[in-house]
Amino acid sequence: MFKSPSGVRQAFEEGKFADVPLLTGWNADDQVSGNQATSPAEFIANAKKQYGGRAGEYLKLFPAGNEAELQETLKTIGVLGFGFQNYTWARMQTEKGQNDAYLYYFTRVPPGEPNYGAFHSAEFSCALHTLRKWNRPFEQADYDLEKTMSDYWVNFVKTGNPNGDGLPEWPVFDPANPLVLELGAEVKTRALPYWEQMKLMEELQKK
Repeated sequence: MFKSPSGVRQAFEEGKFADVPLLTGWNADDQVSGNQATSPAEFIANAKKQYGGRAGEYLKLFPAGNEAELQETLKTIGVLGFGFQNYTWARMQTEKGQNDAYLYYFTRVPPGEPNYGAFHSAEFSCALHTLRKWNRPFEQADYDLEKTMSDYWVNFVKTGNPNGDGLPEWPVFDPANPLVLELGAEVKTRALPYWEQMKLMEELQKK
């Protein structure tokens, strides 16, 4: 029903990872869903088959009572294909390593067409002063975000810490209080998106 980050987790459990500072994250409209359900009934049947007695918990957080719910849930599963892996990476680095992790959530929708939302890789254009390479009708908010993100990235490369003078504070990732830095129309700290779904996914994958 969703992609497993077991390879990442296994590498950390076995100590086979580079213990260096980590900056990672995902986008609001990342889309990778391997779920092939074509109807709410099929999705529910698949959930019951895969999760047995815990299917009710799963379907509460990933509802598919009608076609609209199913489509929204499939989008959520697609986004979590990236989000859950990056969350797991940050959590394992924090728990098993000696260096800090910083997690972002990119929500800025590039102006113009085609409009795919905050799609996979959209953040790259803002990370290192590269908006000029992209033919879109960018607004001042995009250039402001480009400067902020580029400053974060350069600071991180130099010091292992993205924070610096004049930048909103980017908190070190803490699994006990999971926060991300939202990179969007506003740059701000917020609760980890889909936290309830991620907690359940972790529990189900420990079976």
